[in-house]
Amino acid sequence: MGRYGGGSPNKRVALLALHRLVIKPVLGTARYLEALTGGRYGEAVPYVARQDEIGVMAKAIEALRQTSIEKIRLEAEAVEVRKRSDEARKVREKERAAEALRLHMANESITGLNADLNRTVAMLQQAQDENLRKGKLAQLGQLTATVAHEIRNPLGAVKTAAFLIERKTRDKSLGLEGPMQRINNGIARCDKIITELLDFTRTKALTVSPQSLDDWVQSVIEEERRSLPAQVSIILSLRAGSEPVQFDPSRMRRVLINLLSNAAEAMVGKGGKHDTVATPDPTVTVATRRINGNLEICITDNGPGISPENLAMIREPLFTTKSFGVGLGLPAIENILEQHGGGLVIESVLGQGASMTAWIPVRCGDAVAETASQMVA
Repeated sequence: MGRYGGGSPNKRVALLALHRLVIKPVLGTARYLEALTGGRYGEAVPYVARQDEIGVMAKAIEALRQTSIEKIRLEAEAVEVRKRSDEARKVREKERAAEALRLHMANESITGLNADLNRTVAMLQQAQDENLRKGKLAQLGQLTATVAHEIRNPLGAVKTAAFLIERKTRDKSLGLEGPMQRINNGIARCDKIITELLDFTRTKALTVSPQSLDDWVQSVIEEERRSLPAQVSIILSLRAGSEPVQFDPSRMRRVLINLLSNAAEAMVGKGGKHDTVATPDPTVTVATRRINGNLEICITDNGPGISPENLAMIREPLFTTKSFGVGLGLPAIENILEQHGGGLVIESVLGQGASMTAWIPVRCGDAVAETASQMVA
């Protein structure tokens, strides 16, 4: 009989028309909506051309399809815009990072150039100061050498005359013992000043010989101890070893004696007046050692120390805090040490004594040869 086989013919015709015109389009539209929900927007909506309710529904579905397609297009464009924006942002960040790096490197380069410039200016200033100092020292050296030689000859005559007077008046109770002693003390002081002047101006080549530094220092100390004030105790700490080294013993003797005298005078008074002791238990420590390829002789006292103001000027020629002398002792010491390729280190804390370290290289012979070649040049 079929789906619509029963009933009257008019009823069957009506049912067939209902199926064709309503049920089938509704089912077709439902299947299209299912496909549309699945994301298949490319298929056309059926029954859009109809002018009845099915057509109205189809047109609404078509509007929904177009809206969905536009939404997808807009979302894709938004994604593309965000992608391009992110890429542009990354490019800007890379450019900013590169610019920051360039600025950092430029700043470092400028800082380095400024540091190099400051070092160069400092070196130039130091060189200018050194040239000025050497020029002054050269002029001072010529003057002091002339004065020293001119004074030493008449001083020798005075010393000889004083000796003869003392010998002829001895044991005659003329009361000349005190004046003669003052004359001899004055002659000794003048002779010491002349020696300082000559040490300062002496530029002839060193006469080096192999010596055991510790043995040499001990022998000099034993000889010099008698001329130091009796109140001063001397402690030896000799650790340079017995291996011979090359140096000029006569010049280095002046270094050691001057440093010992300076330490003793700082503790027990000035000008040879040792009756009033400025430092309780005055002690000088003489230490030697080898370190970093150098030999060191360190003279340390427990005296009043050196003020920072005087410490800054103590190396200058003619600077002295004593009521006697000409202030050439330390410059003369430095000259001798520089001729040996070494130098002088001065350390002091006011009220806690002072330490003066004379150093020369172990390979002193090479330094002496270089200094001699410079003097010849």
